[in-house]
Amino acid sequence: MLRPDRLSFTLLAAGLLMPAMAHAQTQPAAAPPATPPAVTSPAPAPTPAPETAATTPAPAAAAPAPAAPAPAPEAAASLDASTDAPTEPTESGTTEPTEAAASTTTETTSEVVDAAGTEDRPAPEIPEAEAEAEAEADPYEHVPFNIGLFPPLSINGAHRGQKVRNTISVALGWSRVDRLEGAAAAMGLTIVDEDAHGVTWGMLGNLTHGEHRGVQATSGFNHAHQLRGAQLGLLNHTHEARGAQFGLLNLSRGRLRGVQFGLVNYAEEADASFALIPVTKKGGVRAEVWSSDTAAITAGIRLPANYTYAFFAGGVHPIARASSSEATEQDRSRRGTALMAGMGFGGHLPVNDEVALEADASAWIVSEGLRGAPPVASLAKVRAMVAWQLRPRIAVWGGPTLNVMVDEVDREVSRPGYGWITGSHQTEDVRIRWWPGFAAGLRF
Repeated sequence: MLRPDRLSFTLLAAGLLMPAMAHAQTQPAAAPPATPPAVTSPAPAPTPAPETAATTPAPAAAAPAPAAPAPAPEAAASLDASTDAPTEPTESGTTEPTEAAASTTTETTSEVVDAAGTEDRPAPEIPEAEAEAEAEADPYEHVPFNIGLFPPLSINGAHRGQKVRNTISVALGWSRVDRLEGAAAAMGLTIVDEDAHGVTWGMLGNLTHGEHRGVQATSGFNHAHQLRGAQLGLLNHTHEARGAQFGLLNLSRGRLRGVQFGLVNYAEEADASFALIPVTKKGGVRAEVWSSDTAAITAGIRLPANYTYAFFAGGVHPIARASSSEATEQDRSRRGTALMAGMGFGGHLPVNDEVALEADASAWIVSEGLRGAPPVASLAKVRAMVAWQLRPRIAVWGGPTLNVMVDEVDREVSRPGYGWITGSHQTEDVRIRWWPGFAAGLRF
């Protein structure tokens, strides 16, 4: 009969050896487990045999783990190495891998998973991706040179259903393209459905439905939704412009950051407009009344843009000035009196919200006296003024003037107004006189 302390040691050794033997049966190629260190038994308190047997785990009752798929050769070697890692006994009598062995096993498993994922991942299709990117970047079919009679009978007509971009386009009738980057010419019309960068010339007209950066020239009609350049034609039209319009009739339905030259100009708002009738919606029509050295009362209208203006006016000087005793009664009654009518163009430079500097030049027709069918003379006038916005709808202005008057020797016209003259020159047929003057008035 065994003593209790020897019985405890025997049972403890059996508990340590049984798991290792079961593990060796499932892993034939692995090396036998290392011999566990000697374990000293606890205090020699007698322990009943049935209780000790009950606390010892039965390794034979553990269900075998399901078979795992065979790893790759390199992975198998790593797993074998991890299997041979040293273990440590636990309080319950079982053995567990050390902390270093667990770390090695985890890293090996991650490498196997990464290697399998890398082998299964498909390679990216770079050429197709680049082709799609190029298609998105340039949706146009580039036709460098187009020639034809009209769109169906042209090189562009061979690309129906596609957006076409031209560099050069020539048409005997009319041409049409989605985008132009160069020049287009036609005996009829040039039509660009989107944007144009370059020059278009059509005998009848040019139409750009998008933005036109460049020049449109024609003997007929020009249209651009947005203009960044110049239009030259009889009739020019745009919704918004940054540049210049030259024609008999110039129209801008939006803001024109530039200048219009024509017979009649209209814009929602324009920086500068030179025409016989320049009208802007923002500037409107302003009334003016003033007095000067040539006419006691003058009234007119002013058509302003942001930095230019035109005006039309008429004046009268009803007061005759004193004359020599040798003059006839008829001469004394009309000397100095005059009727005047004229128009002019000028510039407006704001200093601040209330004060502005202005200068203009004008031409006038001056009659001798107030009777019908009198002799007439021509008067040119230059003014330099300061304007002060006294109220939101009232401005006061004034400044010096320079006057030059020309008449015929055999049809003399008296100097209108107050009579002073600083110089004159006379030829066989023409007389020229000049003098400084003044003008001051109100603007509504």
